[in-house]
Amino acid sequence: MFTALLAGCAKDTPGSDEEQTYGCNGGCSCDHASADVLLSAADYALWQQGEGPPTTSGDGGSTSTTTATSGIDSSTSPMTDTTTGDAASSSSTDTTTGDGGSSSTTVTTGTDATTFGVEPTGGDLNDELCAALCQHYTAADTWGLYCTLADDAPPDEVHVVCTWTTGCDGRRHACLRSSGEGMGADPLTAWLARAAHDEAGSVHAFDALHSELTDHGAPASLLRRVRRAAADERRHTIAVDRLVRARRGAWRRPRVHPMPTRGLRALAIENAVEGCVRETWAALSAAHQAAHARNPAIRTAMLTIAADERRHAELAWAIDAWVLARLGAADRRAVEFARSAAACSLRRGLAARRLPPAVFIDAGVPHGASALRLVAGLAAALWRSHPPPG
Repeated sequence: MFTALLAGCAKDTPGSDEEQTYGCNGGCSCDHASADVLLSAADYALWQQGEGPPTTSGDGGSTSTTTATSGIDSSTSPMTDTTTGDAASSSSTDTTTGDGGSSSTTVTTGTDATTFGVEPTGGDLNDELCAALCQHYTAADTWGLYCTLADDAPPDEVHVVCTWTTGCDGRRHACLRSSGEGMGADPLTAWLARAAHDEAGSVHAFDALHSELTDHGAPASLLRRVRRAAADERRHTIAVDRLVRARRGAWRRPRVHPMPTRGLRALAIENAVEGCVRETWAALSAAHQAAHARNPAIRTAMLTIAADERRHAELAWAIDAWVLARLGAADRRAVEFARSAAACSLRRGLAARRLPPAVFIDAGVPHGASALRLVAGLAAALWRSHPPPG
């Protein structure tokens, strides 16, 4: 199916004004928005005690100020270390280079690719407090919402950073609490840094999915495929990490929040959205990158990643079939509705995305009319056979 869809897509180069206006991200990457909430320590304590929101005389509102941003400013999470060296090594050393690039580098090695990258900073809020604060003070969506306590607050104040997902191409899991934005001296390096973070995040996503499916009694054949997918994502992380380091970039490790096993309905809805829609799109997008990336190193890496992502998309639909067979009619309708809504959201996101030419030319991501044509093909082949409930 992917071959047939790509056959109708001409080689992407900046052409018309429309094609240069609309950009879309390929691979397993997500777009995020964030907002800053500054609270007095006393008001934050009220929220923690379940007595928020605090009220004041006069404005009837809060003592907080909010600022919406697009993406994550790298200054909110300073770089504490970077990674170099061969991913297969089992030792860890500190080295100092004399080329004027960096002064000291901490080498993080080992076979677990999720330990690469810069350690994230700040603490997390629990889900309930995060949702209550962010939805009261900001326009935050609940999709992928997480909160971080920044360490730059003035005395007697608390700085809460609300971050949520606005668009996503690949699989995420509710356990993930970071976005990987903002690290890279140029647009392509920043894009690769975010891709490395998201590849590492996918390892956690598949590990968490494996645990939940095991608890629900999924067949061994399905569990083996999930475990293989996690191993694939570890290799992807290593491959993209090398691309980032080749450009003297760095990336943040994913922040993960442990979660108990959810019910089948919640698992099915997440898989329909993250797997059947976003990961399926990511597989097609990766195939496009493997064919069209101008940068030879990226094109080579995407050849392997694209083949793996196709299997991951097929796995998502296999999980979908297994879970739906165990749900009642009302729950199945909820899953189909979520799938349809995610497909519509994906198309809107692709139409609205704007990226520098270096990203969609050198990395080969589908953009503009080509991206919309590809996603329309997926909709016709897969998603329209799962219409929303009447």
